[in-house]
Amino acid sequence: MKVYVEDAEVERVFRTEHGYGVGVVETREAGGRTFTQRATLWFKASPDLRQGDRVNASGYLSARARSYEKDGETKWVADVSLNGALVQSVVQGAPAVEEAPEDPWGGETTWA
Repeated sequence: MKVYVEDAEVERVFRTEHGYGVGVVETREAGGRTFTQRATLWFKASPDLRQGDRVNASGYLSARARSYEKDGETKWVADVSLNGALVQSVVQGAPAVEEAPEDPWGGETTWA
C-alpha cells in the first residue's frame, strides 16, 4: 500500500548495507491534542536531504513490531517504513511554521 508523509521534518540521514534511510517526524494537531508519527524513508540512491529539511514524500508501507525494556516494563512499538520512497517536495533547512510573536512595540514604529 502506498502512503504519504506531509510536512515531515528530517531528524536523521544514514546509510546501511541495504541503502539510505531518512528518519522523519510528522506532527499533527486534532481535537486540541498534538500527535507525532515517526517513519523511515528508504532509498536506493543517496537522497539530497539533511537534518532540518521538511519533506512531502510517498512510499510503500511496511511495519515491524518490536519490544524494548523501560523502567523494568516491556513496551511495544511499530517501526514504520516507506520503501522505495519518492520525495515530492522539500524545503531545505526550513524551520517549522510558527505563530508570529506578539508585537513588542505595541504596533508603533519609529523611523529615524
